[in-house]
Amino acid sequence: MKKIFQQIGVEIFSDLLPDEDASLQLSGEDTIYIRYNAGQVRQNTQVHQYSLTLVYKKGKKVLHQSWSMIADVSQAVQEAKKYLYFLREQAVLIAESPFEPEMADHGKSDVDHKGNLPSPESIFQEIHEASQGTDFCGLVASGKQVVAIQNSKGQFHWFSKESFFVDYSLYFGERAVKAFYAGSDWSAQALKENIQKSVQHLEIMKRPMVKLKPGAYRIFLEPAAVAELVGHLSYSSFSFRNFKSGDGLWIELAHQRKTLSPLLNLRENFELGFVPMFNKLGELSPAQVPLIESGVLKNWLVSTASAKEFSVETNHASPSEYPRSLEILPGTLRRDEILPQLGTGLYLANLHYVNASDQKSARLTGMTRFAAFWVQNGQIVGPIDNLRFDESLYEAWGQKLLALTEDSEIIPDTSTYGARALSGNKLPGMLIDQFSFTL
Repeated sequence: MKKIFQQIGVEIFSDLLPDEDASLQLSGEDTIYIRYNAGQVRQNTQVHQYSLTLVYKKGKKVLHQSWSMIADVSQAVQEAKKYLYFLREQAVLIAESPFEPEMADHGKSDVDHKGNLPSPESIFQEIHEASQGTDFCGLVASGKQVVAIQNSKGQFHWFSKESFFVDYSLYFGERAVKAFYAGSDWSAQALKENIQKSVQHLEIMKRPMVKLKPGAYRIFLEPAAVAELVGHLSYSSFSFRNFKSGDGLWIELAHQRKTLSPLLNLRENFELGFVPMFNKLGELSPAQVPLIESGVLKNWLVSTASAKEFSVETNHASPSEYPRSLEILPGTLRRDEILPQLGTGLYLANLHYVNASDQKSARLTGMTRFAAFWVQNGQIVGPIDNLRFDESLYEAWGQKLLALTEDSEIIPDTSTYGARALSGNKLPGMLIDQFSFTL
């Protein structure tokens, strides 16, 4: 695949006129998908798909065209040239983009993250053995993902990784627990332990429901629940462009009118291997970009276009200025200390969804979901009925943040809309005091 991609680039770039530039982007996957329902395999398929995107640039005019890639080199070259000629014709019809970055040679990189992936037969057998006697429902994805970019200035970047995820739920009637098992090195024992933990939670879900009134409770959020809060940050919360336009989650923090807990350290960390260090322009970001350090806003994500428009230095963020690989650094709370430290309150393994209820005050709203338990005097009593929360991150991640767990978990993006998502986060659990529930 790499050789085919290189050859298409050579052919396309040799057809450019002196006042033209172009880049060629590749994304694709070779993934096994297995879908389970009621403990049975309902779908088993392998997806082998790759797509190309041609970016044509003439002066300040830029056009994009994407299409599915053909594995035959000669046919793939012919199709790519067809789109080049089409974009050349269309360029006369569009306006210039004044802040469009110049196309440049951003160097070369070649990264292949190898994994220890299971065969489909192993997946079937090991999930069957680990989940026997349960109503197991979920999706398994395992395989290789590729992202690459080259341009007419000479740059070439290649990134591939082999990874898997098991995104599953165990059901007891209308009640359920939800969990992940993900990584690059498959382990039958780790899978078994993961499912056993979910089985233990499911046994608790069978107890009588505890009905709670709205109010403020001490809570513990498992990493998967923290991921729902962090997911809201993955839109434009750290975008420098949004900040300059007066729209963003951390404006009060940036102006030092609000503060966060000194326990909180959040960064974009490409060394986790979720995504490539290069962005859609082929620019290489720093291996780590500290965003919040000891509760203080350290950096915005600044694209080259924003840097040019606002006369600041870029850190080669993606053009959208969305974070791509977030990590919250762990704390010191041990697993065996969670329930004693929680005392009386809520243990939340998941959250249903998160939306902004007041962007300026970083206030978020959402619902409890699946394994949500009432804890009294350090002992789990039983599951709770659904509650809606409405809480500001300035409070929850500020003075109310009591502790972070010493261990973190990889929480992958399990989206498969069109293709398997190439992103994820690494997060600890959080102990928070007086978290507000309104309904």
